[in-house]
Amino acid sequence: MNALNVYGDGRVSSRHSISQGYDMRAMHIHDSYEIYMALSEGVRFFVNDRVYALNRGDVMLFTNTDLHKVSVPPGAPYERYVVLFEPGMLRNLPGDGPQLLGCFDGMGVHCNHKLSLTPDEQALFIAAADGIENQRAAALAELGRWLELSRMLLLLCRVRMRELDSPPGIERSKHPGIRAVIALIDADYARDISLDELSACCYLNKRYLCRLFKRETGFCIHDYIIYRRLSCAMALLRIGESVSSAARLSGFRSDTFFITTFKRNIGETPYQYALAHRRDINE
Repeated sequence: MNALNVYGDGRVSSRHSISQGYDMRAMHIHDSYEIYMALSEGVRFFVNDRVYALNRGDVMLFTNTDLHKVSVPPGAPYERYVVLFEPGMLRNLPGDGPQLLGCFDGMGVHCNHKLSLTPDEQALFIAAADGIENQRAAALAELGRWLELSRMLLLLCRVRMRELDSPPGIERSKHPGIRAVIALIDADYARDISLDELSACCYLNKRYLCRLFKRETGFCIHDYIIYRRLSCAMALLRIGESVSSAARLSGFRSDTFFITTFKRNIGETPYQYALAHRRDINE
């Protein structure tokens, strides 16, 4: 099973990166929210059960429950901006502060993680992203980073409002059987789901289903179920559920297996993860 990578880079951070021959092997999620801008052509994202084809300057938005993986042309230069931030800081602001997260709210309406920016909007986005990154050595650096992030989120909220009535640029898995399997897993991952049941729901031979699922999504059926359960467990731990409760509610039948699986994929025990999150909230 590929590692379920979980990234957390502080309360707010921005990074401009260029890679050659980039290959992301594992799905991952973040402790924080992520804003991603593609600066290369040919980028595709798999997010939960959807696939997005990006043009240069397109932006992707991810919450801390979105499983995602990027695919780029082999051997091609891969340039992007990645901004990570802790949403709780904005939710606790007085007045209209929480509305800055409105660009993420649109995903609940259309299930669309992608925003397409005009050239002028792309320039404003890049200026804000560079502004976040350049605050490291400045006086009042943390305040400066949040101000630049607020500018970026305000821009993206306006783009989201403009795009609300536009059809989302989403490709689902092309095979209806795979869509049916993903829908069943997403709805019922907390219970035991057998390969026989999945095979029956899509009318596909079990062996062929396993090969097709791997080809369409990039990972195995069992791995996808585990990823979904871990994502749910992490969300439960963040809101104060006990380790045993998080294990049971997310579909793990044994605390021991849950703790072992969590540690192997996340890099720390569920208790350590929950403790760190309580400390972040208290701070």
